[in-house]
Amino acid sequence: MRAALASIFFALTGCSNATPDLANDLPENIEEASSQFDSRVKERFALGMAEVDLVRELRSQGFERLPSSRGIEDATFYRKNFPFVSLWSVRWKSENGKVTEVWGVHGVRGP
Repeated sequence: MRAALASIFFALTGCSNATPDLANDLPENIEEASSQFDSRVKERFALGMAEVDLVRELRSQGFERLPSSRGIEDATFYRKNFPFVSLWSVRWKSENGKVTEVWGVHGVRGP
């Protein structure tokens, strides 16, 4: 019963209780996890790659594309763990459809 309610909750809120592949097995310490996530993002998405390929890969892992801000693109994955929300965000800049900068941000929001 609880599992069914949790599934309904996550379906309605657009959040998942899963973790994207890029974030699997990160350390529990938030600073270490954030650093490792950034490294994984930079290793996985090479500078010069096609932006459409980066977006396609992120969507396949459940990342949600957010509006651009000041020339920075963003795709973020949210996981609710009441009362907290963990997030993993891949951010990048591009020119002529090619990725010119890419980095990862990991954090937790709470009350």
